[in-house]
Amino acid sequence: MAATALAPLSLGASEPALAGCAPPPGNYGAPGVTAICDSLPPNGNPFPGGINYNTDNGAGGFPIDLTLLSGVQVVIPAGPGSVNAVNLANTGGVTAGAANLSITADGVTINNTANSGTSNNTGLRIQSSGAAIINATNTTIDVAGIDSTWAILAFAQPNGTGTPHDVSVNWSGPHLTSTTGVEGGGIQADNRANGNAIVVASGDINVVAGGAGVGPTQYGLLAHAGDPTFTGVSGAGNASVTYNSGTLNVSAVRPRGILAWVDGIGSATATTAAGTVINVSGTQRGGRRSLCLFEHGHRAERVNCGREIAYHECRTGGSHRFREPPGRYSSQ
Repeated sequence: MAATALAPLSLGASEPALAGCAPPPGNYGAPGVTAICDSLPPNGNPFPGGINYNTDNGAGGFPIDLTLLSGVQVVIPAGPGSVNAVNLANTGGVTAGAANLSITADGVTINNTANSGTSNNTGLRIQSSGAAIINATNTTIDVAGIDSTWAILAFAQPNGTGTPHDVSVNWSGPHLTSTTGVEGGGIQADNRANGNAIVVASGDINVVAGGAGVGPTQYGLLAHAGDPTFTGVSGAGNASVTYNSGTLNVSAVRPRGILAWVDGIGSATATTAAGTVINVSGTQRGGRRSLCLFEHGHRAERVNCGREIAYHECRTGGSHRFREPPGRYSSQ
């Protein structure tokens, strides 16, 4: 089935300019979507239904480029929950083709905390058959939920093109806050195909375990390359996390402050700038890791923390606070 034969569900080029998002959020076909959202009435702030674009056709979908202009506020009200406040998707699993998705935001505020008893509440999210790119500057995000709640979450899904595609998140702002249950946290870049996973963050980040019956594990900053989910095969690619400024707090059941993780062939690297502070505290013995690297593939499997004392503390559990000197910590 040729992708070009698909009739678009809606044509972005034919939509009139409007206050809010142009074209409006929804499902689209070929050739994809280039959308811009502003804060103005009648369809602007507070975007109670979220901002969601989808071009999934089962074969890899079509490109989406979304720009959120300064002043945009996305506030999700109380309701059924399990809401992605801002979301782009063009795949639901493994596809033959690939198309890139990107979000660019500046001066944006997102609040998705009103439904904290539900799972999968996110701030900025991408699920892409190709590259998944999020660049958010001067942006504040607050989310709350149970399982799989993330302030920023980006996936590069498996495809049949054989071409590497990166998943990259670059965030700066006053703060990110995530109250989450199992497998949730601040920022995650997860590459389930071939390509790199990159997280760059500047600003204060707070991750707290919350919700009834909350369990492990919660993360501050996570970059994962070669994730074998869906295919059982670990792709090639590097994982890197860079924390440039601010304080990272993770208070959880089994917390991970910074985790760079490679399942296939590649290297894992974490970089922290001078003056950054990482605080982690956990309730399960052996569950704390402040600055950690995990690599499995062509090198020996191992976990390294930024310092020997950090490694010791993450094994013994309890509360820990340290200030990193400038430097590059790598498992290579």
